[in-house]
Amino acid sequence: MTYYEEQAESANSLYVLVLTLAIVMSVGAVFGAVNTMYAAVASRTAEIGTLRALGFGRGAILLSFLSESLLLATGGLLAGAALAALAVLAIDTLLSGVQFSMMTFTVATVLLHLSPGGFALGLVFATAIGVLGGLAPAWRAAHLRVVDALHRA
Repeated sequence: MTYYEEQAESANSLYVLVLTLAIVMSVGAVFGAVNTMYAAVASRTAEIGTLRALGFGRGAILLSFLSESLLLATGGLLAGAALAALAVLAIDTLLSGVQFSMMTFTVATVLLHLSPGGFALGLVFATAIGVLGGLAPAWRAAHLRVVDALHRA
C-alpha cells in the first residue's frame, strides 16, 4: 500500500510542476497579448477617433477591443487543443505510449488521453489571458480624445 502512496505523491508533485509551468507560460502569453492589442490600438487610432466622432461611446470601444482580445485568445486555445490532440495521437500510436522503467526491472507503459477537465482548465487560462491582455489596451483605446485620435489620421 505504501508503494502506491509514494507513486501518487510523485504524480501529484509532477502535476504541481506542470501547473507552475502553465502559469509561467500564461504570464508570457499575457505580455504577448498586451503587445498585440496595443499595436492594434495604435494602428487603428484614426478609426477609433472616427467612431467616437460618430457617437460611439467609450464602453462600446472598450468592449470591441476586449472582444477582439478574447477572440484571439479563443483562437489560441483551439490551436493549442488541436496541437495537443495531434501530440497525444502521435505519442500513443508511434511510440505506443509513454514508457518508463520501474524499480522492479519492468517497464510500465502509460497511454495519454485528453480530458474535458484539461480543456476546461485551458479555457480558464485562455479567458484570463484574453481579459488581462486586452483590458489595458482597450481602456487606452476607449479613453483616447477624439481630437487627438483624428489628428493622427
